[in-house]
Amino acid sequence: MIKINRPEEVPKTLSKRGKEEALKLCAEYDRGEREFEINSKIYGSKTIKNKLKKAQHGKCCYCETRATPPPSYGDVEHFRPKSHYYWLTYDWDNLLF
Repeated sequence: MIKINRPEEVPKTLSKRGKEEALKLCAEYDRGEREFEINSKIYGSKTIKNKLKKAQHGKCCYCETRATPPPSYGDVEHFRPKSHYYWLTYDWDNLLF
């Protein structure tokens, strides 16, 4: 697996909107809800994807294949699955390209 030199500065999208959404998910869980509405446009934004892609040298986190054009190629994945770790859905350290 490639070494990921993730920038320490959390992107604003995650530090603001992501934090708000994470708090909503936690509140839903506390109310007994177990099906969550996840906003993939927050963690999957072009800015987040580009920062992760750069930190991973343009390679997939799993197979290390180079991401090729178009620029929209590739997904933002979660190291710890959002289905079980809902509170980490928008956590910068839990996202991979």
